[in-house]
Amino acid sequence: PIHEAGGAAVFAGTGPEPLDDAFTLRAFRTRLRTRRGRLKPLLLDQSFVAGIGNIYADEALWAARLHPLRSAGSLHPADERRLYDAFRRILAEAIVRRGSSVDDYTAPEGDGSMQEHLLVYQRAGEPCARCGRPIRRIVIGARATHFCSWCQRLPASDRKSAAAILREMTPRPGTGPGRRGRRWTELDGADALGRTAAERRSARASGTAGDRDATAEAARTRAERTRRAAAQRRATARASAGGA
Repeated sequence: PIHEAGGAAVFAGTGPEPLDDAFTLRAFRTRLRTRRGRLKPLLLDQSFVAGIGNIYADEALWAARLHPLRSAGSLHPADERRLYDAFRRILAEAIVRRGSSVDDYTAPEGDGSMQEHLLVYQRAGEPCARCGRPIRRIVIGARATHFCSWCQRLPASDRKSAAAILREMTPRPGTGPGRRGRRWTELDGADALGRTAAERRSARASGTAGDRDATAEAARTRAERTRRAAAQRRATARASAGGA
């Protein structure tokens, strides 16, 4: 059928599915070692691995303790394993939780709940769940990128080139890409923390101070729930390590 032929053409250039059983650590390493460039753009490249997306790229890099502007060629085998394990675990959890309902993105069957369990995405200025230092937000290739500069350090060999990339990629004031660029400003990210897509649509439609206050309170409640969950996970990990 025509639609099948067209579909084959569309998907011909995409990389492997990250949760496919055939996409082993060895297969990931083979693909990674043939690529150049920085980790965040690489994870968003659909020809490298299909379907990770901006949210889960940030979460996976944080979990693996890898800076988003680290060069792919600088990774050690232990780094590669941490990154592979991180994005597979996070994507599997996101599927169970029906994804992340942030901004205007929501599943047809309703809001997911993964946004309540994100530890770095859209959390600029909040304490890192691992070290307590503030989460930073930068723009890489017109995409908001969130990371901890303490936990996700750049090796010395990458610092000079990464600084040049940031200067080149960061839009000058007033030259951003319209509505999408505006949505990713620091103020928007902090104000909208934890909101579901339904809550954000409701706040925009009403435009009243009362609704905005209620939505902000809901955001604070969600953020506090997330912080408590992160603290519980850290306590469990420490207890497991002590028992071992």
